[in-house]
Amino acid sequence: MLCTQCGTAAADDAIYCSKCGDPLLRAVAEQLPPAGFLDLTRRTNATFYLLWAFAGLAALALASDLVRLQLLSTATFNIIDEPVANNVARHRVLEVLHAIMFISSAVAFLLWTYRANSNCRALGAQGMISPGWSVGWYFVPIANLWKPYQAMEEIWQASKNPQSWQRVKRPGIVTCWWYIWLANLIATNFTLTWVQSAKTSDDLIRATNADLFVASTDVLAAILAAWIIAKVHLMQETWIGSLALSNPTPSPQQA
Repeated sequence: MLCTQCGTAAADDAIYCSKCGDPLLRAVAEQLPPAGFLDLTRRTNATFYLLWAFAGLAALALASDLVRLQLLSTATFNIIDEPVANNVARHRVLEVLHAIMFISSAVAFLLWTYRANSNCRALGAQGMISPGWSVGWYFVPIANLWKPYQAMEEIWQASKNPQSWQRVKRPGIVTCWWYIWLANLIATNFTLTWVQSAKTSDDLIRATNADLFVASTDVLAAILAAWIIAKVHLMQETWIGSLALSNPTPSPQQA
């Protein structure tokens, strides 16, 4: 077997290239997709880069908040002066770009979730939340506080071992991602109200501190989500490769 990345020869039962570390089973997996299994590479790559772009914009918002706090520290008579007002105006432009990137990455993430769940079922996982509901629960009030987390947890477990996914240890990284995301949602609601109602420099300091928390959790949640989808993709590829190795296609001489 040859590594598709660097061309290094490897043993037929090798899982990773000894030189570059790339998963060797990717090439084998392409030869034996089970019925209903679709390659997740493009969706994973697109979602991965969109999430990182979103995290980058959130980091810029974080920097803008820090600059605003520095400007506010020199404010006198509790008045929002011109430099602070200019910072707020620039920050609003950044928020528009941030919102556009959020929508783009969210759509990509939901499409990835649907396909990842479908692939788990194609690999033999049973008893999971359906592909449709793994996306739909995000839009159901109250239930969206835990059901999407359950769906993502099942995708992780079933990608690691489709046949016995219920026995797979619950992934701490998914739990961490979900709690950060929930904290972000709650803080965002307060922050929007405080920013819009800010009349004095003290009001704006409170709103900016809240926005710092929102921006920080935006960065963390996006990076963790990007890591999760990349890991799930790799686990599904590895499982496909293991199926190929355990059920090799017979050669013409063997047929």
